[in-house]
Amino acid sequence: MSCAPGDANRAALGVSWHEAASRLNVKIHRRKIMLSYSRRNFALMLGGMSLSHWVPASTLESSPISVQSGRSLPIAVQRFHERFMRRAIKVSAKNPAYPFGAVIVNTSTGEVLAEGVNTDSKNPTWHGEIDAINAYIDKHGNTGWSNVTLYSTGEPCAMCMAAIVWTGISRVVWASSIQAIRNAGIGQIDIPAVEVAERAREFYRPKALIGGVLADQTDLIFRNRKK
Repeated sequence: MSCAPGDANRAALGVSWHEAASRLNVKIHRRKIMLSYSRRNFALMLGGMSLSHWVPASTLESSPISVQSGRSLPIAVQRFHERFMRRAIKVSAKNPAYPFGAVIVNTSTGEVLAEGVNTDSKNPTWHGEIDAINAYIDKHGNTGWSNVTLYSTGEPCAMCMAAIVWTGISRVVWASSIQAIRNAGIGQIDIPAVEVAERAREFYRPKALIGGVLADQTDLIFRNRKK
């Protein structure tokens, strides 16, 4: 009696039709789990609104970290970020000479968890972002960083971005760029926030870096600040 090549192979391996089918189902199930895992890992959260990217893990890990322009976002997402940036602008008014304000928000609920303003007259390292991080720790402890977004009226300087990296805050939104702040006459270390993030890519991969949200307002605030 003749048999198909596949039958001969299974017979040589001592595998029945039932066993072969079971093994195939296991392989298919494993592949589905891996695909599902990859899709979940590559959901980009922008203030609680997810934009799924169906790309291989190797592509995401090797791709350069980039800044997304706030103006390129869907209108609904822009409005969401503008809401918290306005809060940061309000906080920045506490220091009219150096109007750097920051707020830390629960990405899932939108609750404002902490805020900070530049107080470098007391300590030269107490920039708005550092002040907000310290306030967050005082209230909530050194935990929960992966579920927060930090908003700042200015692009985080190298020191502040490094602090953000060390905390693990993976979503950062700012208004005025470092260059715009320099143009307003405020000295800055000329290292973009994205470069600091890129240099830390061994252990830090931000889910969102967004710049330019309400920059038209903060650029004017910086240019017209009290001197």
